[in-house]
Amino acid sequence: MNDDPVETRVDGWMKQFAAIDDREHVLPDPAVIWLKARVLQAAKDAERASRPITTMQIAAYITVAACWAALLTWKWGAIQAWLDSMRPSHIVLGAAGAQTSSLSLSLLAVVVILGSATVMLAMHTIFAED
Repeated sequence: MNDDPVETRVDGWMKQFAAIDDREHVLPDPAVIWLKARVLQAAKDAERASRPITTMQIAAYITVAACWAALLTWKWGAIQAWLDSMRPSHIVLGAAGAQTSSLSLSLLAVVVILGSATVMLAMHTIFAED
């Protein structure tokens, strides 16, 4: 045995220094880490399973928006004339027997179909969030 007083003091100091916990945060329990990994894996699997549905939903949004843009671009003159015919002065002239403009049945059918598709997409988005 070595009874050097300096060595004894250094030995005591080294043991105290080694006992100091220099980590800022204590490591979590391994069971918690494993549970978090399982939850993250399940979320990743759910996202991967719903990716085709999400892709089709985005494609449907783009298709409906493109159809509305095409309809408004293609029939803007007829829509503008129809909206213009709703002014009070045109209504009075129409009642007096003057020529008024109206929407064609095909344009009205396309508006109803696109409106229905838009509402269905909106409802699907609202109810599918759960």
